[in-house]
Amino acid sequence: MGRKTVYNNIVGEKYGLVNEDNKELLEEWIEYLHSVNRATKTISQYENDFKIWCVWAFDNAEDKFFIEINKRDIMKFQGYCLRTLGHSPARVRRLRSTLSSISNYVENILDDTYPDFRNIINKIEAPTLAPVRKKLIMNEEEVNNILEKLVDKKMYQQACYFALSCYGGARKSELLRFKADWFKDEYLENGLYKTPEKIKSKGRGKNGKMIDKWTIKKYFDPYYELWMNQRKELEIDSEWLFVRQISGKYESAIVSTANSWANTISSVLGETWYPHANRHYFCTMLCKAGIPAEIIKDIISWANVSLISTYNDADASDSFSKYFSENGIVEQDDKNMKDL
Repeated sequence: MGRKTVYNNIVGEKYGLVNEDNKELLEEWIEYLHSVNRATKTISQYENDFKIWCVWAFDNAEDKFFIEINKRDIMKFQGYCLRTLGHSPARVRRLRSTLSSISNYVENILDDTYPDFRNIINKIEAPTLAPVRKKLIMNEEEVNNILEKLVDKKMYQQACYFALSCYGGARKSELLRFKADWFKDEYLENGLYKTPEKIKSKGRGKNGKMIDKWTIKKYFDPYYELWMNQRKELEIDSEWLFVRQISGKYESAIVSTANSWANTISSVLGETWYPHANRHYFCTMLCKAGIPAEIIKDIISWANVSLISTYNDADASDSFSKYFSENGIVEQDDKNMKDL
């Protein structure tokens, strides 16, 4: 099954009873976020998070207007979310981020109305992040075993999805934006497929960040070919690589489709699998191959190399034998993606 996060439905009808000033402030803030082209999903998350605070204030802080909050309110709200609602530290940090964002809006945009207001959210220490789920680290044998079992079950679309994730490191949302005809020789560069169109990725604004995505042909092709052959048999003519069937017609797969595939892959693996684990696997594979950090950064479309240490799951000792022997330091040859 896919990764799950604890979301408590605490707003409900009670939001209709909260301070009208808080409702008006939220409406004005939402309009502002739209005016600066914030992503629709981000705005929706902000709105839901702030409503949670409003309901908490209604129940626990005499329905206080947000402008009047103090540090004790933040401390109590944070503790309530952790202990009563059972939110993870990461979830509470996101709620804090929402309160900080609306505070910045009040301080910077509504300063003519509330000249004395200051953002105090960060005056209270955030809860320490703690792992709420086991981190999944897969090795080559486990990856190959998953692919083999999916193929044995003739689940070629799921195998193609899993392979694309492993050998290109795309996020779940990015995987669903690939098109079926993007894997041709004309799009090959040094053994890598490069998307002929940029793909929307995580980033600010409704359009997000538009990036190139790369996939290692050698490892991906077998599963792509199996899926494309099955598509022909099923007479699927959708432009999208991954599809779902609705009323006899094939349409682009959506997040819920990918989540159901995650459940299937988890059952094959024997533990919870999530697409981001394959992003770690891809980075680790490149690191083990000795690919320079700058190339890895460009392949995964990171702004800098700092994330490599986060995503590389290999133990430091795994690579020692490449660089040291009984004769001392081993001289290295430059590596690039052709060496994979």
